[in-house]
Amino acid sequence: MNRIAFNELQKAVYTIVQAGFDLMGTGLKLYDEVPDELDLPYCDLGDMECERDSTKTGGVGRLMITFNVWSRAKGKKEASDIINRILAIVSREQTIDLEGGFTCYASHLERAAIVTEQFEEGKLRHGVLQYVWIVMDSQAA
Repeated sequence: MNRIAFNELQKAVYTIVQAGFDLMGTGLKLYDEVPDELDLPYCDLGDMECERDSTKTGGVGRLMITFNVWSRAKGKKEASDIINRILAIVSREQTIDLEGGFTCYASHLERAAIVTEQFEEGKLRHGVLQYVWIVMDSQAA
């Protein structure tokens, strides 16, 4: 791999997930950079990771995006429902043509969790969804 499709994948995933939220009528917003003042619940694009896909040759990578879901609701239901909405949206898009000559040709759930975090303002439910896309670089030698 000579280059990584972080920006290209994030742009496509953001567009797909936000369009899905809008179609579902959830009122949810997906953020890359979270504003200082924001109502809950919300979702943000968290950490991104890349590993070379050792089972493939050339420019194939395994890119993972972490979605963070934040909820103040009691219990874990709201965070769980939002995670499931994101999963439904991203799992529909198995093949995605990205800008810059990259193509996602497979994807899968890596990990999901909901944890309770204590802050000065009180408890928040933090949902974490890690999703992987297998990305090929058509420009790789």
